[in-house]
Amino acid sequence: MTVRAPAVLLLAALAVRPSVGLAQDAPPVETLLEQAEDARAAGDFAAAETALRAAADRRPGNAAILRRLGMALAFQERFDAAEAVLRRARAIAPDDGDVALALARVLAWTERHAAAASLVEEELARRPDSVEALTLRGRIEYYRGRPAAALGWYDRALTRSPDDAGLQRARADAVAAIGTQETARPWRVDFATTFGAFDDPAREDWRQWVLAAGRPIGEHSSVFARATVAHRYGLTDTQITVGGGHRLSERWTLTAEAGVTPEADFLPRAEVAGGVSVVARPSDGAVGDTVLGLDGRFRSYADTDVVTLAPVLTQYLSGDRLWVTGHWINTWDGGDRRAGWRARLDWRPLEDLHLHAGYADAAETERGRTADTTTVFGGFSVTVTPAVAFTLGLAREERDGARSDTRRTDLTGGLTVRF
Repeated sequence: MTVRAPAVLLLAALAVRPSVGLAQDAPPVETLLEQAEDARAAGDFAAAETALRAAADRRPGNAAILRRLGMALAFQERFDAAEAVLRRARAIAPDDGDVALALARVLAWTERHAAAASLVEEELARRPDSVEALTLRGRIEYYRGRPAAALGWYDRALTRSPDDAGLQRARADAVAAIGTQETARPWRVDFATTFGAFDDPAREDWRQWVLAAGRPIGEHSSVFARATVAHRYGLTDTQITVGGGHRLSERWTLTAEAGVTPEADFLPRAEVAGGVSVVARPSDGAVGDTVLGLDGRFRSYADTDVVTLAPVLTQYLSGDRLWVTGHWINTWDGGDRRAGWRARLDWRPLEDLHLHAGYADAAETERGRTADTTTVFGGFSVTVTPAVAFTLGLAREERDGARSDTRRTDLTGGLTVRF
């Protein structure tokens, strides 16, 4: 018995010795990470993957290593494997912004843009000044064929990192793509029809049809023409309007329009309007742009002239997805001034869905007669393709108090086509 014990110990030592030698020969994790970085810089993502897998085997709970491994797989276009690794990393470190953005990149590259955008916006909610997140959000819009939206995100990122050469190139690509889209589909045509029903069944329903067409002129200007046919009081008026807009700079914008109604019965015989707006305070990340404006309108009826001036405040609350607009409406009919207001909330919960709702308590003029009017309204628009969108709106109006013959409900449907 005493003779066999040393032999057993010797065999055990021989069995253990090779594994000890292998452990001593394996490079440290830090060396593996350096090898992976060198391989990535050289464009050898397969070699980077090999080194990172070895590092991940040594440190299986390290989310940063898994993130780098996931991107090495993605750069080889092995997107399913990359996503699986990045989701493992996210399960380990759910609050790691770098992991979230890496996963968002893979989702965007595989055309799951909505999911990618959601991840980026979660990160922006935590770090609103993140240039990386803002830039990636812009790239997602660019991938979706929406360069104008991408440009807005790039501009927000550039306010925080104005010397970023890669970001400047991305912005230039977006500007070029906008020009290409405008060249490919410069025209926009809008058609809308409104049906208005009074609470008083004795009153005839109102009908209105609007057809408008417009296009950009150069890089900073646009023009449009609009025809409105309205049927009220058993009569029909047709108004023709032309107008346009011009962007003076990144902050200042001007608009103007003029219209006439031949042989007008209830619409104004002539109408002139204009406006100016300025970005008074650019976004600071936490809160969006603050835009101030002033709108003016002159309407000439058969027996009176009406002037309206309305200072406007628009505050963006969450990038370009949520904003509120307020108007202080001042109306002069002859020598009398009436003050009112209108508030509207706009929300884009999805890139292709735009919701709005609002309330107004202000003077309105009909057949040359101005009266206090309250209106509650709401609606939505859906972009079906980059060339086609539908709108639907509902408004409830009360004029001259609560008389049933002045309470009206309007339903409006519209179609926008670009070509």
